[in-house]
Amino acid sequence: MTLRPQLVITVNGPGEISAWLYPVAHALKQAQPDLWIGVCLLPCVFSSGAETEVLAGFDTVDAVCSVKESYGIILRNRRPEGFDPAAPTRVLHLGGEVVLSLLIAKRLGARIDAYSEAVPQWRGFFDRVFYSGLYPVPDTEIARRSEVVGELMVDASDMRRVTAARDAGVTTIALFPGSREYMFRLFMPFLARLADEMSAADPSLRWVMARSDFISDGFLHDLPPPDPALEWRASAVRLVPGDAGQLETEAGTRIEVLTSAEAMARADFAVSLPGTNTGEMAANGLPMVVVLPTYNAADAPLPGLAGHIGRIPLIGRPIKERLALQFVKRFPMLAIPSRRAGRRVVPELAGRITQGEIAAELKALMAGDREAKRAEVRAAMGQGGAASRIAGAVLEKLAARKALS
Repeated sequence: MTLRPQLVITVNGPGEISAWLYPVAHALKQAQPDLWIGVCLLPCVFSSGAETEVLAGFDTVDAVCSVKESYGIILRNRRPEGFDPAAPTRVLHLGGEVVLSLLIAKRLGARIDAYSEAVPQWRGFFDRVFYSGLYPVPDTEIARRSEVVGELMVDASDMRRVTAARDAGVTTIALFPGSREYMFRLFMPFLARLADEMSAADPSLRWVMARSDFISDGFLHDLPPPDPALEWRASAVRLVPGDAGQLETEAGTRIEVLTSAEAMARADFAVSLPGTNTGEMAANGLPMVVVLPTYNAADAPLPGLAGHIGRIPLIGRPIKERLALQFVKRFPMLAIPSRRAGRRVVPELAGRITQGEIAAELKALMAGDREAKRAEVRAAMGQGGAASRIAGAVLEKLAARKALS
């Protein structure tokens, strides 16, 4: 009897799912339709809470393990639904704590590969590491069964790209308020105030909002007002009654709700928090202003122990705020295209920034050579093809394992 080959992919937050797992899973299924793909979610302070639901909608994924079920594999040897212990199996680490991925591979009796931006911890336990090219990799590392395959975000962008004509003579600005509801709740009113202020000066501007797959319908239909305790200026925003495709600010500015792909196709410029979407926007040739307000740094998620310090009574929040600000300083460039290019190719603003500062950067972009800027950000991301390279290497190893069984 021929056994169906299996690949278990470990992943954590929305960025890795939408920008890395999505194109890799498609490339794998396209090359080998009978491949069984299971996804194990790992704990992440940056998670949205909707990862399991979103992954369940992927037609390329055969089984999804929640964080609890992933721990069940490690602690109690509970296999994913549909997993065959006798079939040729590999594990691919795409995100999360490395040691957890290694423990899952150990439990499943499988060899493990990884895709990474930098040399991962416990490198010696991986058969092969595929690098994105975001950071330089030592020549000695490349010689050790490793390869720079390129940026998966480019493949994700190519796969999702839609065709939409931009309106001649009209400038459209896309707002990217994040893929996590707690960040959306904070950041969208800040962006709504930006739309109000810029529209008051130039009513011809059009506004769209990129809605992440990780933002639920219920949340969008019941948007809370801005928190009065916030130090920044903000505008309340709500869905237009009877029209789930339109938001309206308290000043009456209309913002069309689109998918991320639609927003990237329609917009001339964008405003976004840092994240993987800045890489996808750049691959689409969409110039952007990347902003990181730090007014409420103590509310920002942080990796590791720093993410939990804020719970300490009295002293926790001040300590976490200081740690968050130090964390920001570790990254001299926030946008992925800038980090890849090694120079700032799009404007970036961090700190106690105002809508006026963002507006000034947008106006400067509008006044420049738009096509030249589009070409510059697109070139920073490099060529696609990383997904097919990874898929080919993984399937080759599975075929070799199958031949031996």
